[in-house]
Amino acid sequence: MILRDGWKYFILAACDVEGNFLVVKAYQYTTLLSCMLLDAWAIPVCLLFCWVYMRPRYRATQLVGIFVCIGGLGMLVASDEITDKDWPALSRAKGDVFMIVGATLYGFTNATEEFFVRRSPLYE
Repeated sequence: MILRDGWKYFILAACDVEGNFLVVKAYQYTTLLSCMLLDAWAIPVCLLFCWVYMRPRYRATQLVGIFVCIGGLGMLVASDEITDKDWPALSRAKGDVFMIVGATLYGFTNATEEFFVRRSPLYE
């Protein structure tokens, strides 16, 4: 099993490590509030990949919640660039991008690992 499927887990581990690196790097460039809120981007990404892999049926209220979450994240990124507060941050846009990419990698790895576990013969 390791020889047959081990490469998949190696790629997932690399994505998880890279996501962790980008999230930690984002703390150097943007504010703590932005990092905490943008980390929630992993949830819609995880839901998207779960839908791609396993085709669950989401209710209308769940979809509304997803769109509210994505809209709020977009407003946060826009407000970081529009408002100029005296918070110490090197480059808010760069930090926000690092956090979004890192959270995307988190969501991807979480959904993909769940998919691989459900397909495993040990799951039954």
